[in-house]
Amino acid sequence: MLTHSKGQVFGIGCKIFTITGPVILYGILASWGLGVVYWIGGVMAVILKNNKPFYIVVDFKEYEEIKAIQESRKRKIAEMTEQLVEDNKEAFLELAK
Repeated sequence: MLTHSKGQVFGIGCKIFTITGPVILYGILASWGLGVVYWIGGVMAVILKNNKPFYIVVDFKEYEEIKAIQESRKRKIAEMTEQLVEDNKEAFLELAK
């Protein structure tokens, strides 16, 4: 029976992969599976975490459209908040006293 350590490579290096091995394996398999779903279906793939949408895999063209929609929503919300503040400015000033 050996009583000395195996060194940096065969000792610590191999021990690290007992933990990270399954993580790497499942990550590669999940990305491969999503790629196949996207390739066959040509549609969005939704990744769930705790039964709630967490990530969405989309085409770059669709991403630009989604980004434009998000920006327009942000602008609308900013305009609405400015309008609400302007409409209720007297009430806010009275409450601030």
